[in-house]
Amino acid sequence: MLGGGFALAEGGKASGMSRMLGTSLQGFKALPFLVLLFLICLVCQTLTEFTSNVAIANVILPVLAEMALSIGKHPMLLMYPAALSCCFAFHMPVRQNCAYLLAFCI
Repeated sequence: MLGGGFALAEGGKASGMSRMLGTSLQGFKALPFLVLLFLICLVCQTLTEFTSNVAIANVILPVLAEMALSIGKHPMLLMYPAALSCCFAFHMPVRQNCAYLLAFCI
């Protein structure tokens, strides 16, 4: 899973998919910044319930970096909350094994 996520992210960058998706999400500039962060975190957490945390982070972070540049924000303002949200999936057994064990220990 780890290598596949890295390969998918590199393919997205090399093909220009990340840039295309990032610029197509430019319409979110009209939203208040906190609402945009909430939506990004919600999408990341929902996706990581069903797929690997690393794969989602590798795919979504380059897209968010391009989106941030297209809406005039620093990329880290969108990428840090998304990366943290990818680590908070505890409900489904698809993501990392250590998170699965933590869910039952809490």
